[in-house]
Amino acid sequence: TGRSDNFKIFWEKVQAKAPEIALITTNYDTLIDDAFDCIYPKSLLDYCLDFVNFRHPDSGAAFNWWVDPKKPTSFHGESEVTRIKLIKLHGSLNWKYCSCCGQVSLTPWQHQINLKQDTFESFVDTQFNQCPFDKNRLSSLLQMPTHMKENHNYIFNKLYDEASYLVGNAKQLVFIGYSFPEADVHIRALVRRCFPENGRIVVINKSRAKDLRHRYEGLADRKSVE
Repeated sequence: TGRSDNFKIFWEKVQAKAPEIALITTNYDTLIDDAFDCIYPKSLLDYCLDFVNFRHPDSGAAFNWWVDPKKPTSFHGESEVTRIKLIKLHGSLNWKYCSCCGQVSLTPWQHQINLKQDTFESFVDTQFNQCPFDKNRLSSLLQMPTHMKENHNYIFNKLYDEASYLVGNAKQLVFIGYSFPEADVHIRALVRRCFPENGRIVVINKSRAKDLRHRYEGLADRKSVE
């Protein structure tokens, strides 16, 4: 994957204006992850998952801007650190899953990812090719953009539950560059079920699709879609 100046600008705005926000994305590329270093170490990233990395600290790199969701936020003894949640509902290219024990490894700094062969190269490739517990080969943890999504994997169920909690406690939802495709009916169901009726929905999108506004207005019986 490459780098994105747009995401760098986005994270800098988040740090300056609204560090208390949480993010939900259906993209499994790592552009938003890789740009996070621009606000580290003032902020740390919480994927809301219990990675193997947290039990094997030696496997991490020098720049670890992800945080264990089970522990208080701190950095080198400092407590004044912003914790930002990033929920990747469809998985991520930098997550590797062990189908034997169900553990997930975070593999930062990945390069040359081949989804067809499910192989990858990274600076920590030798440490994350196999599970440290049972030596089973790790595989990509992705959910493809299809209408029928089978959430048999507990990881996706956990992410959906976390997203439901965040949406249910939000006062405002901001959709950025999201076209709301028909395949994402589960996102529509999540918002309709969890988002408060008096909540505000803001849509930022350059698309000129005639039915785009209709897709968002259909989320709930409210008129506060902007």
